[in-house]
Amino acid sequence: MYTTILSMPFFRGGGPGERARDKRGLLGIVSVQSAFLAPISGRISDSVGRATRPAGSLFVVAGAVALLFGISEDVGFWYLPASLGALGLGLGISMSPTGAAAIESSPRELAGAAAAPTR
Repeated sequence: MYTTILSMPFFRGGGPGERARDKRGLLGIVSVQSAFLAPISGRISDSVGRATRPAGSLFVVAGAVALLFGISEDVGFWYLPASLGALGLGLGISMSPTGAAAIESSPRELAGAAAAPTR
């Protein structure tokens, strides 16, 4: 995920008339979208169950496949934000329910370790 986010501005290079601000905006698409959607997704999954995980996974796969097969040197500028947007949407929808499922499935005495980021 992070490699994809960070590589997009470098991939874009600098075409004529393209502003640096537009390239920097590619960095935030996935992260900002995930950060805003994760709490909402967590509340929804608490009330309806873990059904949001497969839906989020479909968006992640759609975004990744779009990047995998559609990216080239002459790709249009709006193709990247759309692909990254699908990726961010999917991560935002599925991140909280997946983390909650990991914590809930661990033994009670290891719940803190299950919630901690890995090194």
